[in-house]
Amino acid sequence: MGFSLLNSIFAYGLFAVSIPIIIHFLFKRQFKTIKWAAIHYLQEAEKRVRKRLRLIELFLLMLRCLAIILFILLFGRLILDQSGNISKSFGGKASFYYFVIDNSPSMKANDGFGNPLSRIKKEAIAFIKNECDKNQENFLTIILSSNPKAPILKKILLSLDNLEVIKKSISDIETKDQSLKIDELFNIVQNNINKKKSEFNQFIYLFSDFRDSDWLASGSKKINKSIASFAGNSNKLILIDAGKAVYNNVSISNVTLNEKRIIVNVPIKFEVEIKNLSSTVKSDIIVDMSVNDSIPMKKSIPSLSVGETKHVIFSYSFNKVGNYEIKYEIDDDDFNSDNQRYYSVEVKQGNKILIIDGSTSQDITNSESYFIKTAITPPGEMNSGHQIIVKSESEFNSTSLNNYEVIYLCNLYRLSQEKINEIEDWVNEGGSLIFTLGDQIDDNFYNDYLFKDGGGILPAKLNSIEQLKEGEFSNFVDLDFNHPMFSIFNQEASKIILNTRFYRWWNVEVKNKINTNILGYFQNDSKTPAFIEKTIGRGKVFLYTSTIDDDWNSWPTELSYIVTHLELVRYCLLDKSNENVITTGDPIILNTPTTIYKPNAGIKLPNVDSFESIKSVAGHNNNEYSFKWLNTQMAGFYKFQLNSYKGEIVNKSYSANIDKKESLLEQGKLKSSLNNSKINNLSFISLEEFKDSDEKVIVEFWKIICIILVTVLLLESIVAWYFGGKR
Repeated sequence: MGFSLLNSIFAYGLFAVSIPIIIHFLFKRQFKTIKWAAIHYLQEAEKRVRKRLRLIELFLLMLRCLAIILFILLFGRLILDQSGNISKSFGGKASFYYFVIDNSPSMKANDGFGNPLSRIKKEAIAFIKNECDKNQENFLTIILSSNPKAPILKKILLSLDNLEVIKKSISDIETKDQSLKIDELFNIVQNNINKKKSEFNQFIYLFSDFRDSDWLASGSKKINKSIASFAGNSNKLILIDAGKAVYNNVSISNVTLNEKRIIVNVPIKFEVEIKNLSSTVKSDIIVDMSVNDSIPMKKSIPSLSVGETKHVIFSYSFNKVGNYEIKYEIDDDDFNSDNQRYYSVEVKQGNKILIIDGSTSQDITNSESYFIKTAITPPGEMNSGHQIIVKSESEFNSTSLNNYEVIYLCNLYRLSQEKINEIEDWVNEGGSLIFTLGDQIDDNFYNDYLFKDGGGILPAKLNSIEQLKEGEFSNFVDLDFNHPMFSIFNQEASKIILNTRFYRWWNVEVKNKINTNILGYFQNDSKTPAFIEKTIGRGKVFLYTSTIDDDWNSWPTELSYIVTHLELVRYCLLDKSNENVITTGDPIILNTPTTIYKPNAGIKLPNVDSFESIKSVAGHNNNEYSFKWLNTQMAGFYKFQLNSYKGEIVNKSYSANIDKKESLLEQGKLKSSLNNSKINNLSFISLEEFKDSDEKVIVEFWKIICIILVTVLLLESIVAWYFGGKR
């Protein structure tokens, strides 16, 4: 490989070089008989200049032959293949091939011709064998999309000695359950390219199925710009499409719960979403749900139309506290990666709710907490899932808040500054605080230390108590029925709560409406706020401006009181139903208390029977150990084994699932988008076209040839004119 002509037919024009030579010899045969008196003198003069004229004629002959050669090279388009061995004598470079292979889940979809990855491996091995046979001292790096930071082969010489190593490395490539991260992949490959840009001719072969959901997720303009930048930093970027249409795919696209927490003996509804992504109607789809590898429960979907989504609901009660591993599964089809869904849940004894009772009454029925405690844990067969702890104002100062989800402060006189600081931190971390008022609170203290002119945790400033005349009452008005707390009373059910009677409340003033919403009012001339919500960090703070007991209203004796507070507590709870569920590729971070667990643990990966050891790193505070596991490329369950200082072993399970977009196997839009962009140094070919491809780095010399040709023609004309006149 070296110099050649793009228009090779012009090579025959080189025979035209003989034309000026033939003309030269024909003119040389001509002579004139000169009759002159001084003939002998002229003969002597001719002898003196004959040598000089012969040299001039030969020089003109060479210029004319050179001009013809240059014309042939100009129209034949002389090129130099820089990747060939011959070209290295002329400043050529060795070739460096980058094979970037997409091994995301969709690459093992069965399209009737096998799967894309198996076809890529076959053609890649054939290509490498051909390159090794050439023995041109070129190099290869193979990068997988699942772990681009760690190439499976790095700068290996393409030689017959290394052929078997390369073939084995390619043959051993398997798909991972982690989705394709295009930006990260491009950045890492570009860094490798930039380091070797001046040393090699670099060819990037990117093998993928080019699904629209991956490549066009951020929009065609952005991906076109990224590919153009990518191609511009290499000698050639070749996108090789190995994908084909997949016609038979039904997926488990999602699993949702009807509760934010899972509590012992509280029935939980698991809603499983099934979608038909096939080109035909599917019937008799069986959905399995198994808990901790138990005998699966089964649900059936009689029929599922093309593109249709249906849901099946499994109801399950957990009778013990602990971690559970749940697996959902449907029958095999052409893409099995989305036929399973894994779900890890942690079952607790109950949601811990702390009620601080500001009442000093010894009679429990007259306490602030009597009605609210009964409302949150109503009697009956159904378990609300809540654990109520009631404490007095004095006990509250020594109580840690970390174990509680929701705290009611009922008619509390004051708080210590230390406790206020602790409450603020607790709310920011996701706790929910509910203030209920009464006649025992110190309004000046609340305004100065809790409201802080709108900058504190109290949603409104307390002004004064409004007392209606005897026989008069007020009701709720303008409740926000779109709010989860009141949505159950929407439309006709609103009468149940709007007829509640109130006789007394605090007049309040909302100064800072940022992150603050008024959810309802009392019906009076000034339309006093009854419920106010303020968002602080990850947590919420509520202010109810009347009493939580029946001193100032009749609400605790009505059904709407129970329903409202049950819905309020449910709304306040942070949603931890998906706390132990991640998407493949995302890290698992487990924080444990330093006082309970040791800094070493074990982890068991999907499809592995034994635990491997893992050490903790420093947590975000001094009271925690943090265990981090980054390699979550496989879907399934990741089980941690924690060691407590008491000698107990505690298991903690996480589940990893493929990204839902992996089920969307449509492709083809990227190629048309790139064709419209006309990007330099870019080829988009099929895997079949890759078989016959032979990419080269070529340099054309038409500009140099053109300059030389013009120079030669001018020189020839000047020499011919000058010496012709002399002659």
